Amino acid sequence: MQNSLKRKPNVLKNSEKNIMALTVQVETALNEAQDKLREALAFAARSEKPYISKHISDMMMKIDCLCEVSVLIDHVEDTMRVDDE
Repeated sequence: MQNSLKRKPNVLKNSEKNIMALTVQVETALNEAQDKLREALAFAARSEKPYISKHISDMMMKIDCLCEVSVLIDHVEDTMRVDDE
């Protein structure tokens, strides 16, 4: 995941709008949120009902999927741009 923090946002022109995958700032904030959720999960595993731990881990998974899909979208957009040229 650290490599994805260093990449630059990919911008494509679509009519007059810019379409951009996750910016570095958003990705950094999501990674920080995931770290906080991981810390909460550690505490919840010791003192809360399993239902709480399950939902905390679901949130972590959704953040991870969002970051990974962003990378996939970047690759698809790059391929589309190369094919158009």
